[in-house]
Amino acid sequence: MKVVRAPLAEADFKRSLVALADDREVPSALVAAAAGAAAGLHDTWMAARPEELNAGVKALLIGVLVGYRLDADRSVDDIEPDAFAAAAARARKRGVKLVVAERCELGPVAELEESLATALVRRLGPGTHPRAELSFQLLVETGLAIGLLLARARS
Repeated sequence: MKVVRAPLAEADFKRSLVALADDREVPSALVAAAAGAAAGLHDTWMAARPEELNAGVKALLIGVLVGYRLDADRSVDDIEPDAFAAAAARARKRGVKLVVAERCELGPVAELEESLATALVRRLGPGTHPRAELSFQLLVETGLAIGLLLARARS
């Protein structure tokens, strides 16, 4: 099977992030689905650290929203919790990196992951777990894959 790659450049990421700023509230069902997906990861060190778990959920959710809105102005209100769970399962099964690499230029993805993870760690302040930054990067990437799969299902 041949995979056709349609890269998304840095400008597409920036456009998507600007569009996200227009969404004043994220539906609570989507936040709950993201929290469930983040809690289901094997980063057990977060379980005992509520602030860091909350930051992890934010990292995942930012990735989802960016991926979902990269190529179209979609409303986050259209994301159903069941569709979110199904997309998360597909991302795990196919491989998060493969899902992202099929659709995105990896340079801007890495920059997005690093900048968001750094900002979240800085916001948490001193005493943040040593694995926090890497974990947040992985959560952004996982969320991006989920969002891309959700968008593909809506197309």
